[in-house]
Order: sequence, then structure tokens, then C-alpha cells
Amino acid sequence: MSTQELISYHSRENHVWNWQSHQIQYTVIGTGKPLLLVHGFGASIGHWRKNIPALAAGGYRVFAIDLLGFGGSDKPVLSYTVELWQQQIKDFWDTYINEPTVFIGNSIGALLSLMVVTNYPEIAAGGVLINCAGGLNHRPEELNLPLRLVMGAFTRLVNSSTFGPFLFNRIRQKNRIRSTLRQVYCDSDAITEGCISYL
Repeated sequence: MSTQELISYHSRENHVWNWQSHQIQYTVIGTGKPLLLVHGFGASIGHWRKNIPALAAGGYRVFAIDLLGFGGSDKPVLSYTVELWQQQIKDFWDTYINEPTVFIGNSIGALLSLMVVTNYPEIAAGGVLINCAGGLNHRPEELNLPLRLVMGAFTRLVNSSTFGPFLFNRIRQKNRIRSTLRQVYCDSDAITEGCISYL
């Protein structure tokens, strides 16, 4: 990828795809064999901001998508499940890619990539799983005491129409996001205001 193409990438506008009456943000850059990048829980396309131009420069056509409920995609009030996001990824592939693809995911995105590669092997050229999540949420009934009680209470609390929004609004504060990122980024210089605003 030339310097001009890299500059173009960093000043690009993301695209919007209408999926099941929801606006989904995605980006695509480069030419060659397709890769689809799927971010983790609480992240977005911005998670891949340094990877996308590097992979495109390596001769790939790189797609990245904001899952429904994250980043620049719509955030409707509904029950979010891994099956919903798996369908979103499959439909995106049907709409825009339509050739064997390497699915690359981080955390919940890795789990979704694994699901797609397993359930639709005909569309996959491979999968790369980074820090793969084991599931979307804890199922308290499957845990042993006392953790079953603790996680059961937590699940009821976050699902509460009173306490759920209160907790969410406390957790999404920029200073809390910055503090959490300090725990997972090796290079604290990578925690920029832009990075926080992607979330």
C-alpha cells in the first residue's frame, strides 16, 4: 500500500450497510484474498485501526464490521445473542464478500469467527482466534455454589430496568474506560482519546 493509500485510509469514511432495518458500520480496504475482522465485546472497528492498513499492505482485501450494538452501528433495545451476531456476519459475507474468507476475531469476535467457520465451513478459508471468549455471559445455573448465587444476583441486577442503566452509565464513563484499557494495553501511549471514543 502506498503512502497516499495509507493517508486515504486514515481519512476514510466508513460505509453503512442496512441489515434487518438497522444501520451497520463497516470498512473495506485493499485488494486480494478477503479477511473479515470481528472486534470483541465493548469494542468496534477502531480496535483494528493499526491492523487494517498493515494487512491491506500485505496484499489482502480487509473488511471490518461493527457488530450490532457497538461502535458506529445501531444500538437497538433487543436481546443480543451470539446467534444474532453470527447471522449478521454470515449475511454480511453473503452481501459483500462471497468468496472463501479468513475470519479473524478477538474475544467475543473470536468466538463468533469460530462459530461461523464451524457452522458455515464452505465460506471459510480459515480462522484466527485471538483471546477467544467462551461465551457471551455467565449462566449462573451451570456454576457451583457460592459462585452460582453471586452471578445469579449480578445477572438480575444488570437486567433490572432500574439498576441496569445506572450501572451501565457508570461503567461507560471515559475515566473508567481509560482505567480498564490500562489493564489490557501493553503500551499506554496507545490509549488515546480517539481509542476511547471508538468504544
